[in-house]
Amino acid sequence: PHRPVDDQRAVMASYFNGTGRVVVDASAGTGKTSTLVVTLAETIVRTAIDAHNPLSNTLVTTFGRDATAELKTRLKRLLRHHVEAGGDLPDDVFRWIETDSHIQTLDSFFADLLGEVAVDVGVPPDFSVDDRLELQQIREEILADLHREYRTEFRTLTRAYPPAKQRAYP
Repeated sequence: PHRPVDDQRAVMASYFNGTGRVVVDASAGTGKTSTLVVTLAETIVRTAIDAHNPLSNTLVTTFGRDATAELKTRLKRLLRHHVEAGGDLPDDVFRWIETDSHIQTLDSFFADLLGEVAVDVGVPPDFSVDDRLELQQIREEILADLHREYRTEFRTLTRAYPPAKQRAYP
């Protein structure tokens, strides 16, 4: 792990000495995730005790599942480094990160929020969120796998049934 740079230290100081709320808006590759991970790790090291999970009162949102998984992985790596260097943490910290934290995508945060007030706003309590983009990505991945595995068969089908724009009409 590296030492935080000035901008990262300023964010951490704002979080720990201010309101406990920080919004960081910066370009890609500027260290937002690193700053977030270091701030979360420092929060856990400072406040985690066996009976208190500091992550239960912390909300961290990301845009996608991959980013959420990456954030959790980096956080656990940094905390493991802390323990290996002789630091102390409750045994449950790593479970808390996975199962008892609010480190999640924006979509899952809003779905959870809607779930809490579903009946009050006229939504069935067993509602589900239709993630059409994710379904489309899954379909495209499956189709690409099938194309690779059955290349010859797809070529035969494409010749027999060309796309509409390539068909010759009398």
